Amino acid sequence: MEGEVEENEQVEGGEEELSECMPSAVAGAPDAEVSGVLINIHAPNIDTHRKNFFIGLRKWIVTNCIIIGDFNITLTKSDISNNCTFSEDYSRNALFDIIAQNSLIDIWRLFHPGKKQFTRKQVILGKLKQSRLDLCLISSSLVPEVSSCLIRDNHW
Repeated sequence: MEGEVEENEQVEGGEEELSECMPSAVAGAPDAEVSGVLINIHAPNIDTHRKNFFIGLRKWIVTNCIIIGDFNITLTKSDISNNCTFSEDYSRNALFDIIAQNSLIDIWRLFHPGKKQFTRKQVILGKLKQSRLDLCLISSSLVPEVSSCLIRDNHW
């Protein structure tokens, strides 16, 4: 498949090597109607590093792409609890550029417009802070293939 990468191949982006992005090519069965690439990420915590990470991620995105994982950024105010602050972040614009340029859809938000559900919960100074940092972005061409998308609490 064009754009295929070796499992655990490292992505370079900006000024630093981004060892946390290890895309794996996923192809369907030989007679499958849809094939593409699945990219599982864990973006850096620091906004400038995260911005470079997202810029480096662009070269792996192909038609019929799914990017899933911990983006370490919220997309909108709907992705934070009421007692959190939606702060400016340089990496958010880089991510929005990727979404727009590649016709990607936040599939969970598509199925749950306006709903608040979170993937990160922590108590800071006695207050519960919650946000949705884990996302599943998919190519718009794949949307008809998806029947649901859920966030489930893990009780490890």
